[in-house]
Amino acid sequence: MDSLVILTGGLVMMFAVIATAAGIARYSKFYRRELTESGKRELALDGLRGMAALMVATHHAALSCSWLITGRWGEAQSSALQLFAPGG
Repeated sequence: MDSLVILTGGLVMMFAVIATAAGIARYSKFYRRELTESGKRELALDGLRGMAALMVATHHAALSCSWLITGRWGEAQSSALQLFAPGG
């Protein structure tokens, strides 16, 4: 499979997930009620959680692309992407 096709598919999937989450956050009455009833929100901490989730999603997409291209799991082709999730 061509790596550009795999990368494009991964990006489309990631944006679809982000758009779905944004739609749920905006239009779900249950989600909005839970946010308002939960009390104080730490927006800075929520931002860090969002960044961490985006880094994990990007790392998983890179691992999946690498797996589809090489057939091996566990190492991204970019050292920068490999550093996104050094935990084990």
